[in-house]
Amino acid sequence: MFVRVFICCWLFATTLWAQPDWVTGKGNSARFPNAKYLTGLGIATWHKDSSKEAIARQAYAAAQKALIEQVRVRIQSTSESFKQQADQSFSASYQALVTANSQLEVVGLQKETYHDRKEKLFYTWVYALRDDVITSYQRKLALSNEQLQDRFAQAQRYADSNMKAEAEQQLLQCRTLLTQQAPWQAVLHSLQPSVTPTEPSVTLAKIENALHQLISEDANSLDDLAYELVYQLKQSLEQPLQRVVVSPPLYRASEMASTFSYFFRDRLEQELIQYADWQTMRLDDVQFNNGSPTMRYTLRGTYEVLGDQLHISFFVKDVFAQQVISMATARLDVGVIESAQLAYLPVRYEENQAEQQLMAAQEVSDTGIDLEVWTNKGEDALVFSEGERMNIYFRVNMPCHVRFVYHLADGQRVHFFDQYLEESQVGKVQEVPYDFICDCTGAPCGIETLQINAQETAFVPLATHDVGGYRFITEDLSSVLQKNRGMKQDESMYRAERRLVITTMERPS
Repeated sequence: MFVRVFICCWLFATTLWAQPDWVTGKGNSARFPNAKYLTGLGIATWHKDSSKEAIARQAYAAAQKALIEQVRVRIQSTSESFKQQADQSFSASYQALVTANSQLEVVGLQKETYHDRKEKLFYTWVYALRDDVITSYQRKLALSNEQLQDRFAQAQRYADSNMKAEAEQQLLQCRTLLTQQAPWQAVLHSLQPSVTPTEPSVTLAKIENALHQLISEDANSLDDLAYELVYQLKQSLEQPLQRVVVSPPLYRASEMASTFSYFFRDRLEQELIQYADWQTMRLDDVQFNNGSPTMRYTLRGTYEVLGDQLHISFFVKDVFAQQVISMATARLDVGVIESAQLAYLPVRYEENQAEQQLMAAQEVSDTGIDLEVWTNKGEDALVFSEGERMNIYFRVNMPCHVRFVYHLADGQRVHFFDQYLEESQVGKVQEVPYDFICDCTGAPCGIETLQINAQETAFVPLATHDVGGYRFITEDLSSVLQKNRGMKQDESMYRAERRLVITTMERPS
């Protein structure tokens, strides 16, 4: 989850000379109990050619990222209960909205620092009172709901006066306001899960019904579906967008794509260029310099099947602001997709979904190690077709052990390698020294997962056997996760984990 932290107020603390308990406790502190504070620990390795200011900025950024990671894990663990209590019309797009609209505002964020000259490590500790963050989000939601009610009432007045274009514009703006609320509600629920979310008086269902009455018809073909989505995006934005990457829509926000996803991405992109005059980019043309992409916007989607209809949503995200700026939704009879002989379910969806849920259920928050991983196509909505090359890059902030495990589409797992990164490799981009070419002839294509773990100590060995130069793991997923992550209650070790979900597909004929 990409996240940027906006600091409303932060205070400098003087550098501590004695080791504070959040250093000795490796991110755990009696002074800052989890029940009262949100916290994050950042570490940067001191190099002889690095300035103190640069190292301090690195540690501070890592601390912010660690705080965000703890909130993300809380959101992940409570998201299902939130979806069950919240507006049911969010079911197809809730997780995508939370992920895409990935800002987190931390009110009253403060910090402490510690410099371990012997170990050449610079520590930063950030913290904020949970109650202050909760109050801030409650105020944001209240203000947003007032604006939402005013715009919806204005849309109804326009509709009553037969001013359809004006009514449609107001409703599209209502929908954008509501999409911005999804991550705020998720943060609030993660911080106070026992409190039932308050449903807004203007729900997404009300907005969609009002729009449907104005438009008065559903799409009847894939071309109609693409046009309807592009029309809504064009109407809600003031001018055409430049440097936009269009990703295949994912099934139920699962990070899994299908043959329908791949086909419809191409059709939608054509419509954006021809009708909306957007300038699009393919991920193959995007440069990821140290993990930062050169694209300006992303258009990502999610869909699900309800009854005999496919419901699809797309979100425009400003990459620089890390915020959703527009949304479009549409519906199509599933029979249209089936008659086009396009599969809308990802390959082995049920099995892969069960594995993803198991991985998420046993997930632990990062502590100390800042692990970055990306590919030549970035790190989100990854789709590789047969014959395409995948390059994998990673970077860490301190000496540590890393492990790469690949979960194949057919349920098998391969242990790529364990490696210790020395001080000279810290902070530098490392490329995985393997050639990855998507090949659907020797093994089935589908949904695959690259799991990368990092920790202070060496990993417990995995049981493997060699086949054709690859080390296939003979243990089940639960055993692999335990060996990769260690014991959840072990808080005496710095560690981190990243997972990239990758859809591999046969090249369309």
